[in-house]
Amino acid sequence: IFAVAQANPVGIALKYGKHELTYERFRLLTLAYALRLRHYGVARPSLVAIDTRNPMANVALALACAMVGSRWVHASKAAIAERQLKITHVVHADRVVPPPNAMALQLEPQWAELPTGETQFRFAGFASPDDAVMSALSAGTTGMSKFIPITFRGASQRLEYPFDVPPNERIVGGCLSMSLSVISLFATLRILVRGGTVLFGKDFDFLVA
Repeated sequence: IFAVAQANPVGIALKYGKHELTYERFRLLTLAYALRLRHYGVARPSLVAIDTRNPMANVALALACAMVGSRWVHASKAAIAERQLKITHVVHADRVVPPPNAMALQLEPQWAELPTGETQFRFAGFASPDDAVMSALSAGTTGMSKFIPITFRGASQRLEYPFDVPPNERIVGGCLSMSLSVISLFATLRILVRGGTVLFGKDFDFLVA
């Protein structure tokens, strides 16, 4: 995605209502989030629960977690209540009560800006392709909530799934469901790695326009 931003910085990556992010702005947002997470101690052993009202921020936070090498999970009630997950940080917007021993991080507007004086832009990433990127919630056949790890290798393979469109076509996709669901997130990332645009929202007139 950063390579796409370098090739087409003014292309529109994400739109949500009246707000839109160019690829270059999305790159800087993801970078700024990664720096903030690292500042608060998020690293390879960490598990970050993400729950914000802004789907564009959710996608950037998921990628920022990958940059510092940490796992993430959607901060659902089931995830917060699951002690075996051992959530270490919660990035939220005033609607999640963090589990015990987890650090609550309020997503402030200044998170979107690169910290002044920051010079270290190299990130640890994952130690192995078999490291978990995220923990996906599934009820399975039992109806009981369980969390399934998706590895970096598995995530990378998902991004390679082709779209049934000509290679020279620019993809514009509408994300109608929760931005951090496995299907929605990987569909979003598959579009972004191909230089397309993702629209968040269910308003029909907005999607058509």
